[in-house]
Amino acid sequence: MTLRLTLGDASLLKRDPGIAVSDISFDGGTMRYLGVKVQEGGVAESELVTA
Repeated sequence: MTLRLTLGDASLLKRDPGIAVSDISFDGGTMRYLGVKVQEGGVAESELVTA
C-alpha cells in the first residue's frame, strides 16, 4: 500500500500541527504516515494505491 501525495499535500502533511509526530516516520529516505509508505510528487491528485 502506498499513499501517493502531490507535493503540496505532502508539505501540508509534514506541517499540520494536528498530526502527532509519532504518526510520521522517516527511514532510509522513505517517509511513512501511520505505517503506510508515502510517495511525494508525480501525481496530479493524491491517492492511496493498494496494489
